Amino acid sequence: MTDSMDLKEIDRQEKIQAEILHSFHQTLKNEEFQIYFQPKVSPASGKISSAEVLVRWLRGGKMR
Repeated sequence: MTDSMDLKEIDRQEKIQAEILHSFHQTLKNEEFQIYFQPKVSPASGKISSAEVLVRWLRGGKMR
């Protein structure tokens, strides 16, 4: 890849990142994040030992 192509890719990624950051406040206001708890079970005891938090972003009713 040439330097010019590298710069175009970096520019594209920065624009995507800026769009996500720009929409973040509106996303919180619209309650578009859904939070799920994933239990982690200890194989030794069979009991829940901890949990992971999964966050899903629903924009326009679709997961992103």
